[in-house]
Amino acid sequence: MKKGSSLLRWGGLLLAVAAVLIFGTHGLASLTGKDQAQRPDVIKIDVLKKYGDLERPEVTFFHDKHSEAVQEMGKDCTACHEKKDGQLVLLYKRDADVSREAVMDVYHDNCIACHKEATGKNIKSGPVTCNGCHDKKNMVVSSRAPVGLDKGLHYKHDKAFEGKCETCHHAYDEKKKALFYDKGQEGSCRYCHGEKTVENKVSYRIAAHTDCVGCHLKQSSKNKPAGPLQCAGCHDKAMQAQYKVPGDIPRLKRNQPDVALIKKGKSGKMSRVAFAHQAHEGYADNCRVCHHKEMTACNDCHTVAGKKKGGFVTLETAMHQLDSDTSCFGCHTTQKQSKNCAGCHALMETRKRKDNATCLSCHSTPANLIAVDAGEDERAAVAAIELQSRSLESPRFNKEDIPKEVEIKQIADQYEAVKFPHGKIVDALMRNMQGNKLAGYFHAEPGTMCQGCHHNSPAAAKPPKCASCHMTPLDHKDIYRPGLMAAYHRQCMGCHTQMGIEKPSNVDCTGCHLEKK
Repeated sequence: MKKGSSLLRWGGLLLAVAAVLIFGTHGLASLTGKDQAQRPDVIKIDVLKKYGDLERPEVTFFHDKHSEAVQEMGKDCTACHEKKDGQLVLLYKRDADVSREAVMDVYHDNCIACHKEATGKNIKSGPVTCNGCHDKKNMVVSSRAPVGLDKGLHYKHDKAFEGKCETCHHAYDEKKKALFYDKGQEGSCRYCHGEKTVENKVSYRIAAHTDCVGCHLKQSSKNKPAGPLQCAGCHDKAMQAQYKVPGDIPRLKRNQPDVALIKKGKSGKMSRVAFAHQAHEGYADNCRVCHHKEMTACNDCHTVAGKKKGGFVTLETAMHQLDSDTSCFGCHTTQKQSKNCAGCHALMETRKRKDNATCLSCHSTPANLIAVDAGEDERAAVAAIELQSRSLESPRFNKEDIPKEVEIKQIADQYEAVKFPHGKIVDALMRNMQGNKLAGYFHAEPGTMCQGCHHNSPAAAKPPKCASCHMTPLDHKDIYRPGLMAAYHRQCMGCHTQMGIEKPSNVDCTGCHLEKK
């Protein structure tokens, strides 16, 4: 492959993902409407917005399409991008924005001239009139899918470079004002490179395309296997599906612990949490799922009292916040939304138990079992023992104590009594939990699963009947407790909906209640 051709394709991916910087604050089009044409290389040229309102509609630009056209004319990326210090400048035909008029002239003079040149060579080209480019009726929208370096892609790169982490990972030496490789402290690019360029740290978009696509270009020029060089190569969903690494992916190597004992400050009053770090690595696509700001222990940023480094989010909040993707509670809550779990959990109120049973599920290592100032190795040893003692099974009561069928005949005056297949439902729920370590651990006590339906009664082999709490009709003294009929329908039908159960197939009452003979 020719070097010029490779350089051209590099510009394809480089420009599309850096569209916000190149063409304006609203660089990429939004995906709206099922019937609209979609492309992963769509860029909306609206750079003049930063100087005020647009006089004409923004321009819809197809980068990959232009790359192919420029290549056909025997040119490369430098046809559109200047070079500075050996690297392509991301801006189109300039290295800085000076004024509104100057930016307009750059686009009008160069774009129209290129279109005319192509037409003169009998090459199909773009418009040369104002409305031809500034077309508000252009319905093509971006299908650009964000791309990140998950464990699979990381493994492929690690294997390609024979474990030389310094190929990609670097840190910045403030004193020497230079990059260097900090062995053992490798972290995500996003830990330093944010959404915008700040001081000596370029934005993540620029860093990813300068380094990643630049490396792909370098490898391609040496006729070696390389990654994509066009927009669609990385940002098309179909292409992304091809990057999946089959089979087991080796564990990332960064001297991380297999297990850890999470401590809460120096008080020593609260029982510790034994955390299976290696097991959780298998559930996450990358380390940032938990280590969202930097690759350090949680309590380095989130302390008991909270501090500026952690955004004043306390350690307790960081671990227990339900609406956070990076908290323990938040992640576990997300897991409850799966079909196998949602039948029970979607209808259960999230609340603190007065008996602290929920807390003790995690805070199970007695505080006095280990000294407050114990070292990492000692804490890890205690955590390992605690984890080995945990039950991952989901026990049930003796089968003879579980009724196979329950007859519900509260509205026997209108319909036949309902033959509720209690035993089959219990068996189905137990099967759903098989192989799920999270479900196995949190349902380790007999009767825990039963509380999905028998939700406000203690776990017991023979819980009280629904009618003992839900009155017939509604108890007007307690309007937040539904009547018996409403409770049955909400619980049964809600479970079927959440778990995607189509049966009973009838959409009317006779799906469950046979007509009275």
